[in-house]
Parts: sequence; structure tokens; C-alpha cells
Amino acid sequence: MNAFLDKKIDGYVKQNNWPAVISELKPLSSQPPVTEFIWSNLAFAYGQLKQNEKARYCYKNWIEQYPSTARAFYGLGYTFYAEKQWKEAIEQFDIALELYPAYIVVLYRKGVALLSMFKSEPARQSLDKGIREFQKLSPERQKRSAKYFYKSIFYLGKAYYNLGNFANALACFNKVAAEDQRNYIDPEFKIYNQAKTHFAMKNLAEAERHIRQLMDRQPLKNYIPDFLGQIFQAQDEYNRALFHYQQALDIRPQPFIYAHMAHCYVLLGDLPEAENHYHLALKRDKMGKHKTFLALSKLAAAHGDYRQAVRYAESAVDFKKQTWQKDYYDAQMALGEYFQNLGELEKSKTAYALAAELKPEFRFESEMVNEEEYAEDIF
Repeated sequence: MNAFLDKKIDGYVKQNNWPAVISELKPLSSQPPVTEFIWSNLAFAYGQLKQNEKARYCYKNWIEQYPSTARAFYGLGYTFYAEKQWKEAIEQFDIALELYPAYIVVLYRKGVALLSMFKSEPARQSLDKGIREFQKLSPERQKRSAKYFYKSIFYLGKAYYNLGNFANALACFNKVAAEDQRNYIDPEFKIYNQAKTHFAMKNLAEAERHIRQLMDRQPLKNYIPDFLGQIFQAQDEYNRALFHYQQALDIRPQPFIYAHMAHCYVLLGDLPEAENHYHLALKRDKMGKHKTFLALSKLAAAHGDYRQAVRYAESAVDFKKQTWQKDYYDAQMALGEYFQNLGELEKSKTAYALAAELKPEFRFESEMVNEEEYAEDIF
């Protein structure tokens, strides 16, 4: 590679002048032999401009000519990662890791991709390995990789949270809050996840203390007062909860807020208002309608209308199958109960049998966590 061109391209990269990089290198990509420098910079430039098909073309050519370069497989995987094509991204990340098992950024991105696919245990393993590999680095290299270290810890916390290991989740979130001085993770996300984990552990006073740190931030995000509403609801302070749910709706109405408000009305015994708010949630929801259908089925059952309860529960199952390609354990269990109350015992047995074949989705249970339990020594 011409040293002058090398220096020129490095200058463009430092300036984020991606069109200039492409202008210089694209003609050279058709003049063999094409070096790794050309393919890597050309692919990266296209990726920065979100021209992922062109970036993929470059990465594939780079791989074809230099098949043992882990960085090329990572780059190709990242073009899928940027488009949230998690499965395709992971396929490339795995090849990169076969070539270079200690590739910290790839272990991090693979973990995030797995979390996005609701595969929390494999995500935990990938993120944990990345953290362990970081700890083996020299102080100078740790300084250069600190961004992915703290991001890995944060997402490791999310993985532990999803797995119900709240003590370890809180240890992760606390470590990031204390040590991530450069704010690789948005401070709001740090505090919110600390609050959410305290809430899951029934540490309601700590959850409130953390979330109130965010209430004065401008612009106020709707999920902040919504979460404060959940804290008051958990303490049976339903009117205060409704006040904060309405505050959240005034910022931006979203289905999860209507659903929380509906549940609050259920606890107050105001079932007509609860039903109204569940329907408001249903109108706005795109991905979580199955949960609202199930909640409506329980309301219908509470009224003794088991036929309507069946219709709602079947809608919950149908929506989850169509949208998530999964059956719905909770809805099948509910159908078993409703059919039993209707005297349709064969249908009841079928629903319970289907439920038995499914692994129950993770749900918070107070007995899952001992508040005084110490976290594992995960660092």
C-alpha cells in the first residue's frame, strides 16, 4: 500500500469523511491484488453511511481473499447487527470468535444480540466471558477497551435480571454506576435499572429513592412517572399511583401505561374502568397484545362470563403464536380453568396438557429472592 494513500485515508477516517474514503478506495477495489487495508476501510466507510449492502459486499470479498481474518467476520456480522438481524449477526460473530476467542467487542455484541432474542443465559455466558477476557488485558489495553467492559457489565446485569438473579443484577448495575465515570452508559439508564432491580427485590424505598433522582430531568420521559406509579401501587397507595400514571400519559400515551393503570383499577375494584383502560392499551399495542387479551380474559372470568373469557384467552394464544411464534403458557393455563368452569372437560384437559408441554415464562415471585442474599463474586 502506498504510504501516502495510507496516511490520506487515515486522515479522512479521523475526520469521519466517509464519502472521501469511498472515492479514493472504490476504484482500487477492482484492481487486484486488493489489500486488507482497502477492503476494511471501504467496508467500514459504507457501514458508517448505513449502506449495509455495499458494506457486506466488501466484507465478503475481504473474507474470500483473507478467510482467516476475524475482524472481517465481525464487520460482516455488525452489518446485520445494525439492522437487528440478530441470528445472521450471531452466525458471523461465532466465526470471528472461532478465529479469535478473546475478541471482547464481539463477545459483547453477541451478548446484546442474544438478549434481544430473549436468550438470557447464553447472553450471560458471552458477556461474562468478555469481562473475563478484559481483566486479562494490560492496563493500557484495558484503558482502550473500557467502553465495552462497562457496557458488558451493564448488559450482564440485564441478563441476570431476566434470569431472576436480582442480587447479581444489582451488583452489575451498582458497579457501572460507581465506576463508569465517562458515562459509556447513559446515567438515566443506570439509575432506572438500579430502581427496577430494587423494585423486583421488594426494596420499595430504595426503588423510590433512585427513581426520584430522574423525576426532575428535562425532558421527563414517560416511563419515569409510570414506574413511580408502580411503586405506589405496590404499597397499596392507588390514588397516588393513578396520579403518576396520568402524569406519564400526559407526556406520551403508550400501551404499557394504560395496562398499568387498568391493573390499578382492578385493585381498586373498579372493573369497568379497568376494562376501558385495557382496551385503550389494546388499541395502541403492536407487540404485547397477548398480555392485554389475557388480562381482559381474567376480568371476564371475574364477572362469571367464562365464554367471553375463553374468547379473550384464545385471542391471546393466537396473537402470541402469530407475532412471537410461540404458544402462551399463561393463556393455556387460563383456558384450562375456564373450560373446566364451563363443564367442557375434554377442552380443559387439552389446554392443561398444552400448558404442561411449555416451559413457563419467567415471572417475578416474591419468594424467588431473599433480600439479604449476597451476590456472587461475579467480578
